[in-house]
Amino acid sequence: GDACAMLEKDTFMKNYSMKQILRLTLMLILVWGCTKSELDRDITQPIAYNVPAEFQVYIDSFLSAGQQRGIDSIAIDNLVVDWEAENENLVGHTCAVCYKAKEVDSLQKYIIIKPDCWNGLNDHLKEVVMFHELGHCYLNRSHKSGNMGNGYVKSIMNKTMSEPLWADTTSYRRAYYLDELFDPDTDKPEWADQ
Repeated sequence: GDACAMLEKDTFMKNYSMKQILRLTLMLILVWGCTKSELDRDITQPIAYNVPAEFQVYIDSFLSAGQQRGIDSIAIDNLVVDWEAENENLVGHTCAVCYKAKEVDSLQKYIIIKPDCWNGLNDHLKEVVMFHELGHCYLNRSHKSGNMGNGYVKSIMNKTMSEPLWADTTSYRRAYYLDELFDPDTDKPEWADQ
C-alpha cells in the first residue's frame, strides 16, 4: 500500500539527481507518436529492412516478448527505423512516429525517431517508446487512454505518460504492460489500486 509507494518514491529519488528527474518528467510528458494515415513516406516502394543496431535490440526484445506470450506470427521484415530531427509529426515532446498503411501489413513501415528526445531517455523509456511504436506498426494497436486506481496508465499504448511505466526497482510492472500490449483484454494487475 502506501509504504510500498513511499519506498518506491524514496528509492527513485535516491537513484536520480534532481536534474535527471526534471529531464525525465519532461520526457514523460511527451506525446507519443501515432500511426499516420496521411503519409509523407512512400510505403509502396520495394520492401526493405533497415534497422540500425541501436534499435535492433528493441526489435528483438519485442519479438521475444510476443513469443513468450504465444504470438509467433509477427514478421518484422518490412521496417525502416531512421532519425529525423525535423518532421511535422514529431512536434513538441513527441519522440517517435510509426508510418504504415492501414490494413495492408505487407507494405513498407517506418519508425521515425527524433534524436534530441531519444537521446534524453533512459533504456527503460527507449524500450517503452519502441514497443509503443511497434504496437502501432505490427499489432495494429491504437492509442488506449485511461489510468488505473493508483494513477499509472492502463496501457503502454497510452498517448501520454506522466510516470515511468517501470524501472529497475519496479520491473514487475513490465510483465503487465507487455501482457496488455500483446493482449488488450488483459486483466488489471494486483498493484493497479495500490
